[in-house]
Amino acid sequence: MVFGKKGGGKDVIFAHVIALRGEKHYSNIPYDDNTEVIGLCEINAGDNTFEDCINGEIEKFEPRFDECCDIYVSDVGIYFPNTLHEKLDKLYPSMPVFMALSRHLYNNNVHTNCQALGRPWKKIREQADSYIQVLRTRNRGDYLFVDIVGYEQQSVNSENLTEVCKHTVRVPVWELQYDSRYFRDVFLNRQLTPFERIQSIINGR
Repeated sequence: MVFGKKGGGKDVIFAHVIALRGEKHYSNIPYDDNTEVIGLCEINAGDNTFEDCINGEIEKFEPRFDECCDIYVSDVGIYFPNTLHEKLDKLYPSMPVFMALSRHLYNNNVHTNCQALGRPWKKIREQADSYIQVLRTRNRGDYLFVDIVGYEQQSVNSENLTEVCKHTVRVPVWELQYDSRYFRDVFLNRQLTPFERIQSIINGR
């Protein structure tokens, strides 16, 4: 789980990792030509819930994702706010099962980003193995320099973290293909001009 203030560089980190890996992946927003955009409702283990697992009443389902292709979810707190956890528990009971079993099902990982650790649904937060806090992004012409801190979770409370490393990531501007203002087009009628989009990426926001 990647977290940090708005415009800090969370999607820059995602896009950089995706570019370095150069592999097919799934996401709710397009990062590059290897992205297959999905609806987040597709992240499930069929109709199976924890009750089905306990009772041994698993219903098999057709695979949705390719093997070893990770999933990246941008702004997970918008889609799955913890303030609506009771409703999410009722509407998407199979999603936490997928999160827990993603390695078994598809040998993949689910990566998420958000502004604050406590914002996303707890059923998603508690599946994270490690956390990256994005502190800031600095524009240096051909490169963006992103300051990050890595953490590991020490208890079921995701706010109880132990710092493991600090690092600065150098990201070439030319490798960033994603729209850093993607949700503008989702919500608003007026689209940005190509020049405005380029400026958004260069500014690291």
